Amino acid sequence: MYHQGQFAGAEQTFRHVIDDMDETKQDDLIASRYGLASSLIAQRKFTEAKSTLEEVPTIMSPIKNCRHTGEDLAACVHRLGVACWELNQYREARDCFQRVVDIVPETPNQNHSASQQCLAMALFELQEFESARKHFQERYDPVTKHFPSRRQFATVTRFWLVWSLCELGHFNEAKPHLQHTFTMFPEPEKGPIPESEFVLGRSHYSMGRIVLCQKDRKDPKEAAKHFRIALPMLNRRFGSDDQTIQRIFNYDEACEHLKPTVTAYEATYGYDNLQTSLARAYLVDSLCERKRYIEADPVLINVATQQGASPGTKEELVKAIGTYWLGRHTYDRAKWKETEDCFDTAWTLLAASSRDKTWNRLRFGCRHCLARIKLSYYSYFI
Repeated sequence: MYHQGQFAGAEQTFRHVIDDMDETKQDDLIASRYGLASSLIAQRKFTEAKSTLEEVPTIMSPIKNCRHTGEDLAACVHRLGVACWELNQYREARDCFQRVVDIVPETPNQNHSASQQCLAMALFELQEFESARKHFQERYDPVTKHFPSRRQFATVTRFWLVWSLCELGHFNEAKPHLQHTFTMFPEPEKGPIPESEFVLGRSHYSMGRIVLCQKDRKDPKEAAKHFRIALPMLNRRFGSDDQTIQRIFNYDEACEHLKPTVTAYEATYGYDNLQTSLARAYLVDSLCERKRYIEADPVLINVATQQGASPGTKEELVKAIGTYWLGRHTYDRAKWKETEDCFDTAWTLLAASSRDKTWNRLRFGCRHCLARIKLSYYSYFI
């Protein structure tokens, strides 16, 4: 059923098999849970797939006697990594893929190579670009040499390798490959989330970065053209999440894209709508990071006084961003008591969402500034 695309039917079959299975037969249990998880992932039921694989008794045990058959414990760990990846849990995904990659086969193996590709992608999302580049390169060479029938996978690897080179600033090495990408995909394929659209979007973004950063041939107009093409493609891929703009673009680029976004949201959803407030908070964060305080000041108080900031909510994040930057403003003016109150509040709000590592930058800023304030008190009294 699974290979015929009947994923829901395959899911039910695997569930019945697991219910009737002798739990002492570990190999059969592993194969069945792998099949169930694969059926769930094919239906985009990633949380269920993760739970299914975590119930394998040996899932956290060392992988022994591994031949990378595609249906063994290594395959389960790989699938667990895929589920974590799809849930944006990139650190957990990286750890899973690393466990599989560490078991090197005697001869090149497609399953091991796939885990190396996924490990590199997880490292890329964690912004560990040099490690990602290394694994993409190690994956690309064997695929092209040993698995000629799967050259499309080598092509995908090359895309990610080129994007890693761009993030590392190796623009001259990356540029010819990006130009080749544009000739490969002259226009996006039709479909809900076509893979070529993501490739094109990310490649146009990378080319924009190259054009904007080249010292000898810097061309802001050409860069803006690439960014305009990239943004709607990437938004469709990432579900129009405004935080994606911050994650993919640098702060100056993010400001220019978030300004019209906030205006459009205010007109469409209303000034106090949560989606509007989030976009406004991301804009304030980007503006303040670039010290563009005059532009940020008109909306900073509104962000810092966000209503309904219950623990773990988006409203809490909006208020945390605003309160942090309000604290930075008062810090620069040496208003210590106001500053300390702001950073204490921001720290408490950010601590409640500690699993989201995106905002470690602000958490560190809170602790650093609070320590500086306490040092100022100490210096004053002695």
